[in-house]
Amino acid sequence: MTTDFKAEAQPVLSVVLASVESRRSIECAVRALTATCRSLKTEIIVVDASRDCSAEIVCRTDPDATVLTRPPGTITPDLWGDGIRASSGQWVILTTGHCVVPEGWAPALVKALSGGAAAAGAGLKPTEEAGIVDLAVFFLRYHAFVGITEGGIRTTREIPGDNAAYRGDQIRAYLESRGRGFFEVEYHRTLRETGGDVVAVPVAAAEFGHSFPLGTILRHRFAHGRQFGAWRTRQGGESSIGLALKAPLVPAVLLARARRNVLGNPELRRGLRRAGLPFLLLASAWAVGEAVGAILGPVPANLT
Repeated sequence: MTTDFKAEAQPVLSVVLASVESRRSIECAVRALTATCRSLKTEIIVVDASRDCSAEIVCRTDPDATVLTRPPGTITPDLWGDGIRASSGQWVILTTGHCVVPEGWAPALVKALSGGAAAAGAGLKPTEEAGIVDLAVFFLRYHAFVGITEGGIRTTREIPGDNAAYRGDQIRAYLESRGRGFFEVEYHRTLRETGGDVVAVPVAAAEFGHSFPLGTILRHRFAHGRQFGAWRTRQGGESSIGLALKAPLVPAVLLARARRNVLGNPELRRGLRRAGLPFLLLASAWAVGEAVGAILGPVPANLT
């Protein structure tokens, strides 16, 4: 089902949720969004590229949400990009169908932006019910952000796009010059270069629970890695041959980084040990994707 949101007045907040094979978690994700946004004039935009019934679950859970459908295989940054372009809020917050946000999530992020931050966000924490593939996805994507799930508000270098808030007009203007999706690392780099602050708001840390089937996330890691490899060589100035030659080392390097980042947390260390094999599989898919992207360029639009 595809619906178009037609607001009578500009909402204060647009929440853009990217959904890929989210049926196991998206009902909880949408209910949590509805609860945290009830004090704000909000539009919830779900951009779904699933082979399962995720879109139908959203429509049942929140009939007021906008649901945009895209072909299965479309990567999350492209889903975010489409949702951002469709948004009209003063503030835009990004999330996914696998993340369940806490009660005070939206007000806390909006407050940080209102206070002058160019971007605000937090890390994620795995749920107790997470399986080994869920944990592998968690450690691959979010291990670098374990340190911003606790403590007070502070300036940081990076926040995950899966739990990030931005100024609406600013991010939409940025995307006007982009060909396709929204890649947070590129955008944060632009913000820092122009003097904008990226701020961690630990109280907004979300839970990451049931995620993708293994086959789906392997395909997406490859495609996302290919996009990133193309960006590193074509815009970041890195050598395409050098990047391709380093690819075999990438899984071990990513695992070492993950171990270092969870060193002080015994529970996360145990989780990483459990998820070691699928972690290496996903890291290998990313590494191969980066190498292919470095040599051949990004994924053609008609293949995602």
